[in-house]
Amino acid sequence: MTISYKFTMKKIFAMIILLSIFVVGCNINTSIKLKESDVIDISYHYFERVYTNAMFFSNVAITLNEMDASDNRKLEYLIYYMDGYKKAMERVNLYNDVEKIVFDNALSKYYDQELLYDTKTVLRELNLLVFKLSHNIKQQLNRPIDSNKMKQISNSLHDLSRNLYPFDSTPAQDDLTLYNIFVYPKIIVRNYSSAEIRQRIESTMLIINKISESIQE
Repeated sequence: MTISYKFTMKKIFAMIILLSIFVVGCNINTSIKLKESDVIDISYHYFERVYTNAMFFSNVAITLNEMDASDNRKLEYLIYYMDGYKKAMERVNLYNDVEKIVFDNALSKYYDQELLYDTKTVLRELNLLVFKLSHNIKQQLNRPIDSNKMKQISNSLHDLSRNLYPFDSTPAQDDLTLYNIFVYPKIIVRNYSSAEIRQRIESTMLIINKISESIQE
């Protein structure tokens, strides 16, 4: 069963709900009564960042893997790409105002408090990694490029991207990926135990930490 995409009108409707929430101060208990379908739509948009982060890490990995000691021009293009992505992330940060809705009204139905904490942590660390990676790549300008190190980071980024959303295969809603853990929790808990879900999150955190250590060496 492949992942289906939301229709444009459904996205527009979700955005109207989001804007309404922002206007009234994001208190869903007293200001806006959301239907379950509304919460699902809001969650979908909130967690699209997992998909876009996966695409970002995959694109960076491909470029780093192709880089050699004389590829300063390619490095500059990569920096432009990363700067553009960071600016896009800042615009998407408006969704941070609905975090409580997403975790308290959507994911809490399926995950215990420990898993909820883990999901918040990995989401935060993924976003931080974007900025850490960008900062480190900028520091490589006007320096000899260590192509072996770039390839090592590239391999780890590929591993991370596959944990988030595998672009090299046809994903299904019941695959144990970070994207599905966030977007399709009902399907995930039906097919996997809490221990398996936690293991996937922990393995993702290990890769994030490995990349963070590599870029700081």
